[in-house]
Amino acid sequence: MHANLPVTSNLEHLAVLSTDPLTFWVDEHYQRGTRAVLSYDRDGKIRSTIPTAAPEYDLHIELGDTLHTPFRARPGQAAVVVGDTLIATAVKPHDVSYSHVSKKGGKSRTVRRAKGRLVAYSLANGTFRWTADLDDEVNGLAVDGDTVWALTRKRLVRVDIPTGHRTSTLTIRSDERTKAVDLWAADGRFVIVAEDGTDRYPPAAGLR
Repeated sequence: MHANLPVTSNLEHLAVLSTDPLTFWVDEHYQRGTRAVLSYDRDGKIRSTIPTAAPEYDLHIELGDTLHTPFRARPGQAAVVVGDTLIATAVKPHDVSYSHVSKKGGKSRTVRRAKGRLVAYSLANGTFRWTADLDDEVNGLAVDGDTVWALTRKRLVRVDIPTGHRTSTLTIRSDERTKAVDLWAADGRFVIVAEDGTDRYPPAAGLR
């Protein structure tokens, strides 16, 4: 099979998200270029195009800033393909905010407020399927059977892939938390790999 990418300029990012179905993330340098997830049929024809920028939110395919992930050799997953479904992290401009709250004695403390979400699209035709709201921004994503696990700062959340329903939530102890670059899940057990094992976060943490 031979397939052409619909691009006219240099690429900022190009990644294979799946080989069956063949699915690419294409991020063209040119502002009006292709910035989307593309799914191909077996004849090499594009069957769906899912833009990564939308009026409501942006789809993140890599963790972190997307364009400036520090661990370039193995960027963390913020999107996965399961069958004919794309599941991606959807980010809005004000998902994370900070405010100062006054305390007694004239001192103040900084309060962080955050929210996040996963969204799903059909790769067969590009249609939107569901949204799953989360308590914080996504720090890791892993598939386990017919569910996807999303790692936030304090929790692991299990989401049913066919419906988008949250079916389980696990709280992560403070000594198990890390800034993830990868999340692995299998049979209710988890491994969280940090992007940098030299800082205050543990290089890896196992959970069950």
